[in-house]
This record gives sequence, C-alpha cells and structure tokens, in this order.
Amino acid sequence: MNDTSWIVALGGGALLVLCVLQGMRIWREHAAISRGFTRTFGIIFVATLSVFLVSTEATAEELTAAFTILGTLAGYIAGAKPEGTTTTTTGSGASAETVVVE
Repeated sequence: MNDTSWIVALGGGALLVLCVLQGMRIWREHAAISRGFTRTFGIIFVATLSVFLVSTEATAEELTAAFTILGTLAGYIAGAKPEGTTTTTTGSGASAETVVVE
C-alpha cells in the first residue's frame, strides 16, 4: 500500500470513528437518529471499506464484484427518499417536469 492509500485509509477510519462516537452520543441521550446522520454514516462506511479493499491483494475480477456491491449499497443509501415523499413526473423527454411533494 502506498503513502496516499495510507493517508486516505487513516482519514476514512477517523471519519468512521467520529461517526460511531456521534452515534453513541445520540444513543446515550435517547435522541432520535436523523436520516441525514444515517446516510452520512453509511456512505463513510462504504467508502472506508472500498479504500481498505483496494489495499488488498485481490484480483481485478474480485475487485470489480466487490465494488459493484459497494456501489449499489452507496447508491441505495444516497438515493433513498424519506417516507411520505411522493414524486410526480408530467410530460416526456425534454419537456418533462418533476414535482417532489414532502
């Protein structure tokens, strides 16, 4: 693993630790965990796993499969709509208009 990978891995690990500490603080105070915190934690976790995965001695095929799964998870986490949100699309093509109602 080169120097840049170590720096990125340490930074990702530090962010992950900070997220865990924040989650523990929220849990201890019996406060509600926000959807934004959950998404942030999930994205940081997936990104940290990706960095550590790159540093392994895996073949290109194994890395492709793993990154496909991690990318799918990240897309699901980042693209999840809050409950009660509806999206309406009218028209088609360039004249399409999308309205999001929360």
